[in-house]
Amino acid sequence: MVIDLKIWTIQDYQAFEQLVNTGELVVAEKFIEMLDYWRYAYDWMAEQMRIRIGNPPPGVKYPVWAWYQWEGKRKKPDMRSRHGEPGRRIVLLTLELDKKDMLLSDFDLWHMPLNHGYLSLSEQEDEEFDNEYKKCCYSYHDLKDCSINTPAMKLLREKMTKSWERIFDLTLEPNDWLIEPMEKKSIQTTLWSIRQDQVVKAEVFTAQ
Repeated sequence: MVIDLKIWTIQDYQAFEQLVNTGELVVAEKFIEMLDYWRYAYDWMAEQMRIRIGNPPPGVKYPVWAWYQWEGKRKKPDMRSRHGEPGRRIVLLTLELDKKDMLLSDFDLWHMPLNHGYLSLSEQEDEEFDNEYKKCCYSYHDLKDCSINTPAMKLLREKMTKSWERIFDLTLEPNDWLIEPMEKKSIQTTLWSIRQDQVVKAEVFTAQ
């Protein structure tokens, strides 16, 4: 059963030209900002996509990012906010595509994978994880150090990355720790590619 959803993505004008000229937009690794710093999180997201929605097209490693919900509303992003380097030409694409071809996640909670943090549901759980790595004589920064590959560190990282899967559960009970209610969430979505026939509207802006 096809369930088409409307989503929005902001792309550099050069990427939009690729879409127009070839009929498809995929992410080129060289254009991902700060990829070396965030590669671990991006690799994890790509693996989750393979598990949850299927393999990418040949030659595609990383996903296209888009918005499903912006600040609690099913609406396009506010283009008056900063989206890219000031003065740069950007394009807001309105898309409609099958829900099975995208993976929704909580934008704010996504910052835990980006920053190599443990995604706890309470202050108590957060403290418990802190105590776990401290008992092993590790620091928070050691979790990011891939040269440390002891059995204890492997278990800690497995627990940490398992906690990241909570970003996909949009029904988590809101609390005063990290979880926002649905009416306040910004929800991102990732997809392997954009086809030209999925584009409903293209709007060109100059980044502020």
